[in-house]
Amino acid sequence: MDEYQVFSDSACVLTAEEQKVAQLLGDAWNLYLALPVEHPMGLDEFCRAIHHCQNMVLARPAIRALAEKGQGYKRPISE
Repeated sequence: MDEYQVFSDSACVLTAEEQKVAQLLGDAWNLYLALPVEHPMGLDEFCRAIHHCQNMVLARPAIRALAEKGQGYKRPISE
């Protein structure tokens, strides 16, 4: 069995702005459902695109938590 290091002391929460983006993506999905069907794959493709965007937003807290521990991506300091 593989061993995994647990970062239980990391706070992985969305910022207010991230939560708003996630909500707007859900709103976009609901609005898309109200549109007439133009192509049989349209609904599936739009759903996948929304999920991809949601995954990117929901990953941000984990990325920040890892950066605070000196791992992963760390934004360069602007001068």
